Amino acid sequence: VMLNESSLIRVSDGRAIPAFNISLSLDTDSWVWSFSASVPAGERQYVEDPTEALQVVVNDEPFVVLPERLTSDRTFGKAVLNVSGRGRQALLDSPYAAVQSFTNASQMTAQQILASVLSVNGVETDTVVTWEPEDWLVPAQAFTHQGSYMSAINAIAASCGGYVQPHPTDDALSIKLRYPTAPWAWATD
Repeated sequence: VMLNESSLIRVSDGRAIPAFNISLSLDTDSWVWSFSASVPAGERQYVEDPTEALQVVVNDEPFVVLPERLTSDRTFGKAVLNVSGRGRQALLDSPYAAVQSFTNASQMTAQQILASVLSVNGVETDTVVTWEPEDWLVPAQAFTHQGSYMSAINAIAASCGGYVQPHPTDDALSIKLRYPTAPWAWATD
């Protein structure tokens, strides 16, 4: 029998928020953690601001999330708030990031294009990216994308058969191959 321990803490001041039914999820096709929790209605002021990050700790493993949606639930004199949201990488997507047009004006590698996507007027953002696939050269004007930072990053990762994996607490992403070994080499690996 395994007994899991979890807690919910507001990052800005370390305030513990009583919570029940904490849930975290991530799969290969999700580029950001999703979470949900139920908290007493009296805790509304601590979970209603989507710019106030929360830390979910599950079995001593921390995850930083943004509370994006609140719903109320009243049953037999008991008032509960259902809080849900996504990991901090959500800041790279709408509604937090504006829609932009991305293109490679000159010949660049895929990693260089990704780095240019994560810069604003030539100044890099704080997001750190770990690149695992083999890099390749992309001809000038071959990459064009309109959308958020994250939709452009997902397009670049998908172009090499990869996916985006978020870091649970930091402003960091890993680009990983869905199949690190070619299918014809599976029998030997």
